[in-house]
Amino acid sequence: MAPLADHSLSKDLQEIAKPLQLGGELSAIQSPDVEVLSDEIPVFKIIDYIRKRSEEVIALIGEPHYNDLMQSADRFRKYSAEGAEYPDEVVQDIRAVVIAQIKSVLGLIIATEKAKSFEVRAQRLKEVNGVLEEKVQKDPLTGLHNREGLTLKGSSVFDLCKEKGYPLSCLFLDIDFFKHVNDTYGHDAGDTVLQTFAELLTREFRGHDVIARPGGEEFVVLCPYTDLEEVAAAAERVRKRIETTPFPVTAINGGGKPRQILLDLTCTIGAAQADFSTNSGYGDIQTLADEAMNQGKSQHRNIVSTIQPQGEEPPLFKYPYLNDPTRRKVEAKGRHIH
Repeated sequence: MAPLADHSLSKDLQEIAKPLQLGGELSAIQSPDVEVLSDEIPVFKIIDYIRKRSEEVIALIGEPHYNDLMQSADRFRKYSAEGAEYPDEVVQDIRAVVIAQIKSVLGLIIATEKAKSFEVRAQRLKEVNGVLEEKVQKDPLTGLHNREGLTLKGSSVFDLCKEKGYPLSCLFLDIDFFKHVNDTYGHDAGDTVLQTFAELLTREFRGHDVIARPGGEEFVVLCPYTDLEEVAAAAERVRKRIETTPFPVTAINGGGKPRQILLDLTCTIGAAQADFSTNSGYGDIQTLADEAMNQGKSQHRNIVSTIQPQGEEPPLFKYPYLNDPTRRKVEAKGRHIH
């Protein structure tokens, strides 16, 4: 809704109709009784102005009110022009009716404009709240959902998939030895890596997948309509893409001059599928994916690790792509300049 003009119709009319002695708030006038009938009241000027802006007036008060006023005004104009042919009290009575209608019209205009002004403010407030809510739920560095946004969105997706019987899977990604990037090349380089990593995830996953950075170098992807086998395949595709993608950063170390370098990075990914018979909410599946990621990181790094709970028994971890000959083994300082 467009904002109201600085000079609204009611303000203009109030200025013209000051001799009507309606006070600052014309909308408070309810009675059609008119006591002030002096020649100071510019009835024709007011009527001409209302007629000139008829479309606006009709839009505000409706055509019936507008037509009634115009008919009375035309009668008054006619009786006034013909002068002595009609008794003065008749002319004054008609004039009183016109002034009463003007008061009523002005009151309706003001009340309507107030309502529209309130709607405008309410809409603006809604938009501002929407922006604030978006900021609260977004990670300012990457533009992805943050922890709060992930919890809200994740819970909604979990409930939908549970209700409809769709499979739901979750990936937990952790950049291998990310601390080494910050310690060696500076935190600005680390921030650049996180931004590039987020952009890569956004390109690799589908529009309805929920991508988030809950904190640090950890990322979460929630994949509705996807079972464990499918999400593990998607995770392996992303792992390979990260492994083969140079990450450009501006390195600052040892007090030297900034220099542009390319970093080779890898990540470890945990994958889990929701079991709606045992998982009470979204947090359960994220916890499983996190557990799978930590298991993979403790054993291999740069790998996809899946988890399958087994009731009272320890969960079953698998590495479906462990024997891929192209997978690079990552040592404690496996990050190097490309």
